[in-house]
Amino acid sequence: MKNSFLPLALVFSLGLISSGLVTSFPLGGSTAQAADEKPVKRSNKVEEITYDDLDAKMPPDTKWDPNKYLTDRIAELDGKTVRIPGFMLADFKTKGITQFVMLKNTECKFGPGGTAHCVIMVHLAPGESTRYTTRPLTLEGVLKLKPWEGPDGNTWALYEMRDAVVK
Repeated sequence: MKNSFLPLALVFSLGLISSGLVTSFPLGGSTAQAADEKPVKRSNKVEEITYDDLDAKMPPDTKWDPNKYLTDRIAELDGKTVRIPGFMLADFKTKGITQFVMLKNTECKFGPGGTAHCVIMVHLAPGESTRYTTRPLTLEGVLKLKPWEGPDGNTWALYEMRDAVVK
């Protein structure tokens, strides 16, 4: 059931991404590594960060513009192995989760009304999986600045984490 044209809210609410039934997001996002992307591996040198380090000062419902919002700190962290706490966005799947959306806090929104720099699209390392939790979790992985555009034309997520593990 691979369909990149399903509305994003439907895709997430049905748990189709975490189940692997949908492997691409509409408008350019993807849960699978693109063929032209180099594989990423976590480094032994891990930097502890918070969402304050990722703050692009982007208002909600905004399209990413690096000329306006890219900070030196964000550029410095792009491609680095980091450890960051956050909250898993609810999904219908409760165990065996290999990819999910992580939010800065439980009040953050993913989608319309949301602030893109408070959202990380997470892809766990091969062989890794986790269970859904309402508690904060800490992830370690390779952080990439990878703006993800929602169907409304605004940037819904600003970051992606690959080769991630739950700590």
